[in-house]
Amino acid sequence: MEVNQPEKTVDAAIGIILREPSAQQLELWLPESNAGDLSKIDITIETPDGQARHSIDTATMVGPERLRIDWPAGLPRMWWEIDQPQLYRLMGRIEAGEQAIALDHTFGLRWWSTEEGQIRLNGHPFYARGCIRGITAHDHPNLTGLTDQAADEKNIRAVRDFGFNYVRWHSTIPSETYLDAADRLGLAVQVELGFKYKNDGFHFDQALWERTIRRISRHPSVAVYCLGNEIREAGKFPEIQAMIEQARQWDPAPMVMDNCGWGQPDRPSPDVYCQHVAYFFPYGDHADMFDRIQGFELEGFCQTPPAAPGEAGSVERPLRPVMAHEVCHYIAMRDLDQLEQKWRRWHDQVQPDPDHSAAELPWWINRLRELYREKGIDQDEPELRRASQRFQGLAQRHVLESIRLNPVLQGYQMLQMSDCWKYENTNGLLDAFDDPIHWNASDFARFNGDTALLVRFGPERSYKAGSTVRLPAYLSHYGKQPLRAATMQATLRGGEQVLAQCDFGPFESLAPGERHDLGEAVLTVPAGADAQEAELTLTLKDQAGEAVSNRWKVWILPVRGEQPMAMQDPRIIRELTPQTLEAIAGGEHRLWLYRPDHLFDETQPRPAMDFTGRRELMKGVIWDRGDNLGAVVREHPAIGALPHDGVADWQIAPLLHLGAKINLDSFPVPIRPIVLGVDRPVRDRMEVAKFGKKDFDPAHTCRRWGWLFELAIGKGRLLVCGLNLDATSTAGQFLLENMLSYLDNPVGEPSAELDANTLRAYLTEQASTQLPGEPPMTLFWLRDKDPVETTLFWQELGITLR
Repeated sequence: MEVNQPEKTVDAAIGIILREPSAQQLELWLPESNAGDLSKIDITIETPDGQARHSIDTATMVGPERLRIDWPAGLPRMWWEIDQPQLYRLMGRIEAGEQAIALDHTFGLRWWSTEEGQIRLNGHPFYARGCIRGITAHDHPNLTGLTDQAADEKNIRAVRDFGFNYVRWHSTIPSETYLDAADRLGLAVQVELGFKYKNDGFHFDQALWERTIRRISRHPSVAVYCLGNEIREAGKFPEIQAMIEQARQWDPAPMVMDNCGWGQPDRPSPDVYCQHVAYFFPYGDHADMFDRIQGFELEGFCQTPPAAPGEAGSVERPLRPVMAHEVCHYIAMRDLDQLEQKWRRWHDQVQPDPDHSAAELPWWINRLRELYREKGIDQDEPELRRASQRFQGLAQRHVLESIRLNPVLQGYQMLQMSDCWKYENTNGLLDAFDDPIHWNASDFARFNGDTALLVRFGPERSYKAGSTVRLPAYLSHYGKQPLRAATMQATLRGGEQVLAQCDFGPFESLAPGERHDLGEAVLTVPAGADAQEAELTLTLKDQAGEAVSNRWKVWILPVRGEQPMAMQDPRIIRELTPQTLEAIAGGEHRLWLYRPDHLFDETQPRPAMDFTGRRELMKGVIWDRGDNLGAVVREHPAIGALPHDGVADWQIAPLLHLGAKINLDSFPVPIRPIVLGVDRPVRDRMEVAKFGKKDFDPAHTCRRWGWLFELAIGKGRLLVCGLNLDATSTAGQFLLENMLSYLDNPVGEPSAELDANTLRAYLTEQASTQLPGEPPMTLFWLRDKDPVETTLFWQELGITLR
């Protein structure tokens, strides 16, 4: 559905090409208008440190507009690296035909290669920690108030601060200014031609392909030449593979990629693959989703017969190194007031022309404000936004750490670095002004650097006081040197107190370019520990004193009995009947565990009194798919001392997964839930593109999802809980014990008060109404069946994509 046409072109004066890493010559690719016989050459090359200059006065023409010069004897060869971006300067003059060409360009020596399943830069293993910008949906105009050069530098510095080393320009050729900045600051860049799709197939601008490569080949930041985005079964198109071979012949130092997103695991032409992994979330049934690359399972093979499982070219062992395509595009709510303030400052400073893409404040900012008021969440917006940002952040981190646990994957491309400006969706680490939103860059870089310590957690991160916790630990190491005689320590802290600690190692040598299994961290939580948020820290030090560390929030919860026994309490109900409602009005108290069968099995009937509920999964909203942006958690005696800071985190993840949230938009009286779910604040792209619904749909946007709330009904209380307490978990047991204890003396502030007749009428009316459907993208998300939208899925909805 995305536009795959280039939005920018490059205007560079000269190409500079290294034919092979040991070559003692450089090729200069002259501008097309300067064809002619070489008559004079006067070139000087200056070393990156500016300490030496060497002159060249001879050259050999090796093709139309191409000449070869010898590398000067005695001139040091300094390789361009991400962490040490060495740039030479080439100056002088060439006379060819009737024209003179003045030269003053920087260039760098680098060589990208792939071998033994790895990406390598100058022979060193390279883990591509990529983010995405480019087309309108994944980028923004320059709103910084700076020059384009300064704005590019600001963006690239932020990219590097967050630990990224690679940027994919989605269907876009970046500007010369950007590539110059990437050269200077040390960043690998994927350049993407883009294409047009017509009824007779893909159409590429082959002249632009050649012109682009010849003019940007001097930039050492260029790591990949790619033809375009998401071409299914790309290995079956000879013209695409031929263009890949052309690029390799023109400039062999970077890698080449036939497309970003799809393709067979045995196609030989690309140097590297970037493959769809899945639109699942690594939790529950899909906890191991990154242990296999499901996108290959949908693409078939190029070779006949295909490789056997486990052989080179198979799904399990692709022929080339693989990056994960477009991961982490989880959204959150935007700070609308801050965006408008920043925009007005920029507008007053720059005074943009009326035709500038940001000359007007985007329409969706004021429309969302109106929608928040319509839905009655405008007063709750700050805490809803904070909850959504927490949920976005935990999803981003969990996905990237899960990817790094897969030894086959050699990188990822995160969608995206900065928010777009045209659309309301926000899935960036930076806003559209290239300022950080809620992540601290150094915190993000701890798991997004060359070397990262990792833990494979189970489905929950809450542990019983007195229990022994076993957590497998790993090291993803892509530094240049091995870590020798390294030791590691795992520490569990509650505030300033060390609750548990263990040491392991030494490890004789941890080689770069690998994921290392470090063994289990075994930690025993003190039996008398209070309910608290704790911190698990892993720290690894080698014999040279180099240290790497990572830390995670975990939760310690004291529980008394066993969860299955507590579930037998007679005050627990599974559905509300008139008799139970009458008993509550008379002064009894009940806990309604709301997980009705019909939300998990569509063949089951609805009860006579019911809420409008929804089965939930532990996965966030990506762009426009889904309706779970986390939850607000409010202080209330019903949840006891459950550790929280006002929003849901991993401590209640197993309670959200396969729980049932309740749509409270039409509840008959004002209600303030104890746990309030956050809905998506975005439109469904299919409804916009295919059905012309340009406005937000209030029925499917910004709903008030009730997870836990208390109703005062007559003399009694009814706790309604949609959190999944049927699945055994420490957090579930803790919460259940506290809610049942609370019912002994329910004196907290109720979420709402109403009489039994009003509630009966409301629930009866809800039960008689057909459950609402969902827009196409969210419907796919909720089915949780296929790794990506299939042709059958679109056919079932009657949607034709092309």
